[in-house]
Parts: sequence; C-alpha cells; structure tokens
Amino acid sequence: MTVVLPCLVLALLCLLRAGAEVPVQPDFTAKKMKDGMKSSIATISFTPAGELSMKLVWPLVDGCQKFELLFQQSGQSGHYVVREQDASPQLLQKFKELIPTVGLTKDMLVILPKSDQCTEAIR
Repeated sequence: MTVVLPCLVLALLCLLRAGAEVPVQPDFTAKKMKDGMKSSIATISFTPAGELSMKLVWPLVDGCQKFELLFQQSGQSGHYVVREQDASPQLLQKFKELIPTVGLTKDMLVILPKSDQCTEAIR
C-alpha cells in the first residue's frame, strides 16, 4: 500500500501535465493567417506508357515554383487521385464523410481559397 499511493499520485500528476492548455500568441488572428494562404495547382495525366505525370505549381511571395514529377509503375496496383481547382459538392461531401474514418476531426479540414496567382505557370 505504501508503494501504490505514491505511484498513484505520480500518475495523476502526469495526467494533469498531459492535459495542460497550450498558450496562444496574444496577437494571433486566424483570419489573417488564412488570408495569406494560397492553394497550389496540380495537373495529373497519364503518359502513353501508362505512367503517371504530375505538374505542380506552388504560389510563393515572389512568384510561382513549378515542379514536374513522373511516377513509374512498380507492378503494385495503387490509387490515383485527380485534383482540380473546383471540387464538386458531392466530392467534398464524400471527403467530409471520410475524415472521421481515418481518425481526423472535421475541424482539421481546411478548404483553401482559390488563387489565380499561378494559373499561367501550369500551362
């Protein structure tokens, strides 16, 4: 009994520390943070050989950064995802239904605002 009581007190102290509040920066404004975010553009297509070609454009402060990736087949079947600038309401609803099944909460989903900043670079 003399060993159990100190262990129990120590466990309770650890629980109190684990549930502590994280302080937020005093002048932090979520709206300002969101307004500065831009969404990237991805164009996904298949090559004649059946490989996956992906062109990505990331908006930066001083312009746009362009990446071109080529994914080759490995013999293992996989999943391909197509991303377009406009998501249909049905697709967005399916995505919202998927979120809880992978252990995420709905407040973790953020739909970034549209940006025409890099649309010319993808062409």
